[in-house]
Amino acid sequence: MVMLLLASVALVTASASLGAALIAEQMTSAIPIIGEFIQLSLSHNRGIAFSIALPSPLQEILVAGALIAVCFIAVKTKLTKFLSVAFGFIIGGAVGNLVNRALIGAVTDFISVGSFPVFNLADAAITIGAGLLLAESFLKKKG
Repeated sequence: MVMLLLASVALVTASASLGAALIAEQMTSAIPIIGEFIQLSLSHNRGIAFSIALPSPLQEILVAGALIAVCFIAVKTKLTKFLSVAFGFIIGGAVGNLVNRALIGAVTDFISVGSFPVFNLADAAITIGAGLLLAESFLKKKG
C-alpha cells in the first residue's frame, strides 16, 4: 500500500504543479466555464487557506507542522488502498502548493466557483483526500 500512497503523492504533486505553472504562464484574463459561476481566474495567494495571511514564520511553521502531522498519521495507519489514495491526495496537494510557493513565493489559484475563494488543483486534492478520510471513518463506524 505504501507504493500506492507514493504514486498518489507523485501524481497529485505533478498535476498540481504542472497545472499551476501552465495557468500562470498562459492565462491573461478570466475564462468562463459555466458563465461567471465557474471560471478560470488567475490569482496568487501568499496566505494559507482562504487567503488568510499569518505573520512569518508562524505561517510556515503551521503549514510544515500540518504536513508533518498528516505524514506521521499516514505512516502509523494500517493503510488500505482507499486510505493510501486519501492520504496521497492530501500529502500530494500540500507538496504541490509548497512547490508552487517555493518557486514563485505564492500559490497560484485559478479555479473560481461562485463566491467561494479561488482555489487550485492542489487545494481540490487536499479537500477530496480529507473527504475520503471522513467517508472511511463513517463507513468503519457503520460496519
